Amino acid sequence: MTIPPPTVPDAPGGLPVIGHGVRLLRDPVAWLERCRSTADILRLRLGRRPAYLLCRAPMVHEVLVTQSGSFDKTGPFFEQTRAVIGDSLFTASNALHPRQRRLMQPAFTRARIADAVPVMAAEAEAMRDAWQPGATVDMIGAITGYVHRVALRTLLPTLDPAEIGRLADATGCLLAGLFRRTALPLRAVHRLPLPANRRFDRALAQLQDACTRALAAARASPDPGTILDALLTAGDDGTHAPFSEEELCAQLLPLLVASADTTVATLCWLLQELSRAPDFQHRLHEEVDAALGGRTPAFEDLARLPFLRALTAETLRHHPPQWMLTRTSIREVRIGPHHFAADTDFYFSPHQIQHAPGDYPHPQRFDPDRWSERVPTARDLSYLPFSSGTRKCLGDHFALASIAVAASAVAARWTLVPASGTDARRVATTVQTPVALHLTVRERPHP
Repeated sequence: MTIPPPTVPDAPGGLPVIGHGVRLLRDPVAWLERCRSTADILRLRLGRRPAYLLCRAPMVHEVLVTQSGSFDKTGPFFEQTRAVIGDSLFTASNALHPRQRRLMQPAFTRARIADAVPVMAAEAEAMRDAWQPGATVDMIGAITGYVHRVALRTLLPTLDPAEIGRLADATGCLLAGLFRRTALPLRAVHRLPLPANRRFDRALAQLQDACTRALAAARASPDPGTILDALLTAGDDGTHAPFSEEELCAQLLPLLVASADTTVATLCWLLQELSRAPDFQHRLHEEVDAALGGRTPAFEDLARLPFLRALTAETLRHHPPQWMLTRTSIREVRIGPHHFAADTDFYFSPHQIQHAPGDYPHPQRFDPDRWSERVPTARDLSYLPFSSGTRKCLGDHFALASIAVAASAVAARWTLVPASGTDARRVATTVQTPVALHLTVRERPHP
């Protein structure tokens, strides 16, 4: 049976011929606020495919949880990403996802994360100690280096340390290229011998080669304590077929690239908010001093930093790195009073959902104390920094540990002050980051 298009209004700001694409890229946050006040569901004009924006948390919950089996990761974004990195846990269809997730789970247990914390701490302290009192630091560059080095050292521990800097640059190049390919899904354009395409191809080849060499080294000299070993031995109990070599490379690339970039964005926003709120920064200093007393944090110490957890939760609410997510219906579905045909694209924004006044009083205010009585849980329909349901980010606790270790290391030594050159406007590529973040670091007085 043919389902007629539902009678819902168009999203505001559509332009002739090009539709809403420019609004999504130019100033998405302001545009999403306009959409919220228009209707619960809005029609989007993004090419020839039927597409809709869901503006309310219960509707998004229908897609991610209640009716998740009726939606899949198809459509232009996932097709372009799969064409580059293959079927990873991030891009896998419903048919492939359950096996991949079960095989990946042993790599992100509490014990594995605890084993990774010393690497995080060493890299965070090296970053922090390289700064000079009174210096102005490019925080985006510093945090990007920290996060990529942690990802490379924990995921590919057999790499020569001299390679880490070069591969960190390659991960950034690959992520930028993936965004271009999804925003402009014209394969013929990306095959042209343009400088950007050559850089992308070179970065992809470098990372694929590094993954292949790291896998070979890990097979030759197994190290049971590493994330990579957990991936190599997954399925040895006979419950699922182990990952093939191609599948392992496909899993490693998004872990190195996309997951790292979301952590960079969150850390940058957190440090920016601290620099603008001396009271919050003072409270964090006191908490870090009391909990750590100058020690390098261990995994167990992170539970003793409740204000830092609240700061992180509020950063993820106010500045969710993934500002837009998508799913495609694979059968007829009903959302609210409307029926939609199969092969319809649905868009939803964690930023929009997490700024709903009904769920978060004074949503535009950065207020970590709102989490003193509210704890983020899977049952919270309006908190989606790591998505929800069976596709919730598997590496969320790893990312939270990396953020906490870096933030506590910085707070133990430095007071952050905004400097000229900071531009707090958001750049909306695959994640939301500040345009620029320059902070002056002042050494904290210690008794």
